[in-house]
Amino acid sequence: MALVLVGGAASTGWWWLQQPEGSRAGDERVQRVADAISYPRQRSAAGLHSALLETYQHDSGVRVLQAKDLQQRTPQDEMAELVLHFHQDAWDGYGTGFSWETHRDASDVCYRLVFNNYRGLSERIHCPEDLTPLPVPTPAEPPMPAATCRSGGDNDCPGG
Repeated sequence: MALVLVGGAASTGWWWLQQPEGSRAGDERVQRVADAISYPRQRSAAGLHSALLETYQHDSGVRVLQAKDLQQRTPQDEMAELVLHFHQDAWDGYGTGFSWETHRDASDVCYRLVFNNYRGLSERIHCPEDLTPLPVPTPAEPPMPAATCRSGGDNDCPGG
């Protein structure tokens, strides 16, 4: 019985040591980021990258490391992937409000966000060695589909 307990404790410890750095609160924050940039629906990874930079332009700790378009066959399939890097500087001082925190180490946490036509999902990952952010993308296509003219000579359509 003791051998089973020691083996279980050792495997749990090994699993815990292999986990990427981060916290549950950070995971929830990144899921809110994915939700925020999912709507209006973007057409590409560049559109999602632009939406992230526009939405979080004042948050200097968020960086996009990778933005990749994926092959999508159905609306449920993944259409784009972003890899994000969040950096928090070390902090020393007195806690504020109800927090007793007086020290926080600097941290670098990375997430993989995948998007389909309906939403984005986040997963904490180990950070790549190169943390150089991508340059600001060129203007992406508009997020919403362009209006189409109905046949019958609408006044708002070209040649209508």
